[in-house]
Amino acid sequence: MKKLSVILLLILLLTTACSENTFEDYQTALAKTETIKRGKLNTNMDLNLTFNTEDLSSEDIKRVKNFEKVAYEGTMSFDYTQDEKMVSSLNLLSLGGLGMNFDFYMQGDQMALYIPMLGKFLDLDSKSISQMSEENNDLAAFSNLSLTDESISALEQIWSQTFEADEVVKGEKSTMETPEGDVRVVKFTVTPEKEKLKEFVNKASRIVIEDSNIKEALESQMAKSNNQDFSWEETLTEIMQDFEESMQYWEVKQFEVVDFIDVDGYIVESNVSVTIGFTASKPGSLTDFQMDFVTSYYEIEKKQNIEFPELTEENSVTIESLQQGLPSTYENLLN
Repeated sequence: MKKLSVILLLILLLTTACSENTFEDYQTALAKTETIKRGKLNTNMDLNLTFNTEDLSSEDIKRVKNFEKVAYEGTMSFDYTQDEKMVSSLNLLSLGGLGMNFDFYMQGDQMALYIPMLGKFLDLDSKSISQMSEENNDLAAFSNLSLTDESISALEQIWSQTFEADEVVKGEKSTMETPEGDVRVVKFTVTPEKEKLKEFVNKASRIVIEDSNIKEALESQMAKSNNQDFSWEETLTEIMQDFEESMQYWEVKQFEVVDFIDVDGYIVESNVSVTIGFTASKPGSLTDFQMDFVTSYYEIEKKQNIEFPELTEENSVTIESLQQGLPSTYENLLN
């Protein structure tokens, strides 16, 4: 009997040690992947939304159906090792049955977006944005509508704190096919508790709405509307109260992250599957949310051939000129 007790104790200790080592290995891979300075990143997203169409007009039903299926795929080359960050990104967004290609380029403060339906680049350099006329203040305010590095780091930190050792499972070793050839990988599966996920969403939402860039953009809009009674603190409190109340009406049905870590300790592929159900029954409200999100890295820390396009009067347009009118296909989708 004593021998059996000793054996059971050893098994328990070994299992606990393996779980902790798995957790540490995964945390290390997360941290290392976040330090990648150059390489290529493929992203694929499939989003399926279901809305409550009861009591909606035929026109409203048609409008919400445009958003029932959203798909995105993109390949980004990036190099953050130089003084000027370099990025080139080829993207395809499918929305409401309409596929839209758009290529994005960045070199330091210079940015350009190629719009095929125009056959031209949209010039997005910071100088032209800062010199936008008074009537274009809406775009000027929201051109900065991106999270600060501090907010992104905070989101990454609370995400890594969302799961514990027993929620990270190390799986089988295998060989994965990549654009660079076959790579040996180890599979890791993460399934955080549903209540922890709600806590993560709550904390993440607060980080986003407290972000200085978001705050600046919203305050700019309120100043333009001459709303003398606007208070950011009161607005923030109202947003969080409304959000926390809405969380009572949704349930995480499924959440799983499956990552593959290579021999160098990088997460070379990450698969995220999320399914959320909503019990709110207002007409037009969301009833189901299902997303599959896949990212994969390759050519990690290898030299990238990124060239920023030469912008001329013939091949580019400014934000001001674009505001004069969108192609009818885009207008039909937005209206």
